[in-house]
Amino acid sequence: KIRNLVSKPSFDYIIIFFILVSSVHLALDRPLLDKNSSFKKALHLIDILLTVVFSLEAVLKIFGFGIYFSGRRSYFRSSWNLLDFIVVIFSVIYSKYNI
Repeated sequence: KIRNLVSKPSFDYIIIFFILVSSVHLALDRPLLDKNSSFKKALHLIDILLTVVFSLEAVLKIFGFGIYFSGRRSYFRSSWNLLDFIVVIFSVIYSKYNI
């Protein structure tokens, strides 16, 4: 069951690991990096991977807890989940259009 999966502490630990990876990724990225360099291309691939992981987290939690009307643990009843969802939406837009 999806709810059991997203409720496990190990799921949270995996997400925290990817948050740490994302933080390091953000620290390494610079606006003046050559867009054609292999380093910038690697950062872009990592960005896509992180966007997929965080999107999958949001989708799994939405299916596991419900969107809003499925009780107090519903996805959008948590302000942290709402913030995460907004970040995911902007990440998807950024990855798609590489703004």
